[in-house]
Parts: sequence; C-alpha cells; structure tokens
Amino acid sequence: MDANKRQCLAMAAIIALVPLLLVALNRTVISRLYTLPHGIREADAPFYTFMRLTPGYRGRTFRPNAYDGVRSERYSVNALGLRGPQPYPGHDLVVLSGDSTLFGLELDDAQTIPALVGQCLGDGVDVLNAGIPGKALTHNLRTLEELIAFASERGVRLRVFVDWLTPGDLGPSRHTPQDLKRLTDRVNLTWKERMAARFPLAHHVYWQLRRPWNITAPIREATLALMRHERPCPPQTFPDARQPAPESAALLERMDALCRANGVRLVHVLHPRGANDAFVPTARAFIAAHSSAPVLDTTSLYPPNETLTVRYFGHVGPRQAQLLAKALAAIIDSSTAGDEQLRHVRDSAMPRACGDDRATAVERADRRPPHPPMTTRQHKTEP
Repeated sequence: MDANKRQCLAMAAIIALVPLLLVALNRTVISRLYTLPHGIREADAPFYTFMRLTPGYRGRTFRPNAYDGVRSERYSVNALGLRGPQPYPGHDLVVLSGDSTLFGLELDDAQTIPALVGQCLGDGVDVLNAGIPGKALTHNLRTLEELIAFASERGVRLRVFVDWLTPGDLGPSRHTPQDLKRLTDRVNLTWKERMAARFPLAHHVYWQLRRPWNITAPIREATLALMRHERPCPPQTFPDARQPAPESAALLERMDALCRANGVRLVHVLHPRGANDAFVPTARAFIAAHSSAPVLDTTSLYPPNETLTVRYFGHVGPRQAQLLAKALAAIIDSSTAGDEQLRHVRDSAMPRACGDDRATAVERADRRPPHPPMTTRQHKTEP
C-alpha cells in the first residue's frame, strides 16, 4: 500500500511539474524565438494595454527559418516607450500611431514606415513611431491625449497626428477609454488587478496554466516561425459582415476635436488586411462622416502587379513600406500647405528621398535642408 501511495504521489508531482517546466521553457527559451525580441513588452505587463514598450530597450530578434535561414532585426525603444529616437525640444513633431504594421514588425528600425517618412521630411522634423502591436482606435486616441500633454510640458511642437487603422478597428474595442486610462495610469485597480501588478510573474504563470491553449501558444508560434515560407500573400476576400461600433463614432469625433483645439493636423490612414476587403468603402465612409480630417486608403497606392501585403498576418515588407511612406509624406505635405513651420516638407525631390533604394545615403543627405550653424553659446550684443 505504501509503495502504491508513493507511486501515486510521484505521478501527481510529475503531472504538476510538467506545466511549470513548460512555463519556464516558454519564458527563458521559446520567447527568444518570437517575432518580437525578448523583453520588449515587459513594461506593459501584466495588463498588456498595447500602449507602451520597455523604455530604453535595445535588442535584436533571432528567428531561424527552414527556408530563409536565420532572420534578425534591430529594435530600439526611446524613453517614452515607443520605437525610434526621442523627440528633441524645439523640433516639429509628426506622430504616427497604429498597429503592428505601422510599428514595423519583422522590419529593422530604419525600414519602418515612420523612419522612412522621417527621411522624407528632413531635418527639424521628428517623426515618432507610436505603433505598437495590438493597437486600435481607442489606443490611438489615448496616445494623442498623452502626446499633447508631453508636447506642452517638453516644448515640442506637435504638428501632425496620423491615425493608422484597419477596417476591423472600427468595431468593438477590447478596451474602453476609461479602462485604458485606468490600466495605463494604474489607478482605481480592482483587487485582482492590484495583485497582478504586484506579482507579475505569478500572474503570468497563472495565465498560462489556466488554459492549455495559453501554455502551448508560444511553442506553436515558434514552430510556425521556423517552418513558415514567406512569399507574397494572395489577395484575400473578407465578407461584408462587420459594421462600425457606435462608440467608434464618439472616438473619432473626440480625436477630431482634440486636434482642432490644439492646432494639430489629423490624418486618417485605412490599411486593410486584404486587397479585396469589402468593408473598406463602409469604413472609409464612416470615418469621413465623423471626422473632417483626410482619409488615405492604402489600397489605391499599389501598382496592379504589387500585393497589398507580403508577410504573415498582413504585415508589409521593405518595398511596401517605401510606397506607404511616400504617400504619407505627400498627404502630410498637402495638409500642412499653409504652415510656415513645415515649409521644408514641400521638396520637389521628396518622393525620390523617401527610402528609395536607388537613392544613396549621400544623395538623400544632399537633398535635406542644411543644418543651422553649430555654436557653443549665443551672446546678445549691445548696439
């Protein structure tokens, strides 16, 4: 009887330890094979509001693939928890806020759409990449509110805000504006949320153990990344079954009012997952009905022989990022036509300087406006 009891206890211990070993394996080994580098989202744990990355993060991905070999991209995060360089005081600021496509998933820092738009606009204009995987309309509005406050505190001139959306982002959001503000500021938390914030590792283990799907998802993702053959995706057809949520109208109107009140030029970008998305006209008309800002539909940007997306889950490659950057720079140019602070945006060579692979770095530097003279101190002289 004692031997049987010991055997049962040993089996129970093994059954209990296997999930814990899988959690440890996911956290220490498998997570380093993700599309995003390990640790870049630690600052957003445990709530994962899709609002910020780990400030000051520097890292690279390491993803072996059976077809393409080892792939690696560089990811840099500034002090604001957003990808790209930190805005400088006194500069004009152009903000692009959106999901993982705008963020530049599987693209190097210099290949992302915001980085290429920054090449177009030249010196004196900082382009901030506020794209984070998982963002939607509610998150873009919250980003606008935070950056308006940041600009007023730091002496940065927020000139243009680009609201990057997919048609599905106009549907019900995973976060309400009130919950998003509460979780990002970490105020008025429930008892469970306070415990999760205090013990994020224990919350992570609980989240993975409570459902088998959660604990096996990292292994499946790493396996798919290993075996996925990246090639141009065929156009996808989506049923016209989605309708905009009523709360999306209020969010668009709030965003439009905030930009008008603070002198910010607003631009909406509609980037569908597939070239034949039947919901695009409905989404475009809905945005135009609730916002006075221009709407850029990216389906009109690609030549007939180009595919809308070339990577997994609708993400763009370097060539498509260049096309989108040129179009965004042009629409920013037209929306700021009367703004003397952004007069250097209107450059006849702008399309060639927007990440075009035919233009070398020296050619791009020649087209930029010259830097102001560098002096150590400006002394005021008496007449």
